[in-house]
Amino acid sequence: MTITSGPVESPQELPCGLRHFSKLLIIMRRREEVGLDLQRKLGITTIMVTHDQEEALEISDRIIILNHGRIEQAGSPDEVYDTPENPFVFSFLGHVNIFRGRVDDGFAVLDEKSPDQIFIRPHEIRLSLRRHQGDVPAVIRSSRNLGFHTVVSLELENEDSGSYVTADLDRAVWLKLRESAVNDTVYLNFAHFKFYSEQTKKFSDYELKTEWSYTI
Repeated sequence: MTITSGPVESPQELPCGLRHFSKLLIIMRRREEVGLDLQRKLGITTIMVTHDQEEALEISDRIIILNHGRIEQAGSPDEVYDTPENPFVFSFLGHVNIFRGRVDDGFAVLDEKSPDQIFIRPHEIRLSLRRHQGDVPAVIRSSRNLGFHTVVSLELENEDSGSYVTADLDRAVWLKLRESAVNDTVYLNFAHFKFYSEQTKKFSDYELKTEWSYTI
């Protein structure tokens, strides 16, 4: 049976054999109008196939992430976002800064020759106008004002690596940095990162480490 991909406005537009599924289908099609609260009040179990990560995290009780037909991970939205099982899941659920590197005494060290990887979410990046111990200089390449937050693209001042970083800053934080402009230098730091070992195929969490060095 072939079902057209056009919008479904009423059950009468569905093939006869599918009309008893109409509530499910219309809710999937018109999530914005129906809303999650109404879905739960109606007691309708919904299976949604989507490439919209925010949508999946927002409305799901359980998420199954597929990659070319293979299940990479299944769990609650919090589980798959906070404890991804592999780099694919981590990268699929929102933007992430990824670097080749290693961990030295609890600190992240960029190293292009390392088989391992360091993962940092944009909202975990800290920027400052003044340099503190362990800060990394970075040049602002662009910024996008998205209302309550600002997305900043930076290039690390390390000509050998050419590494770019995306920082997602609270609007109030960005306003404190507003004297900075494109091509200005600021100083970057973070308090959390995940380290992925190519040998063990597992992530490790590192918290409250405020220094970041990198190899040249």
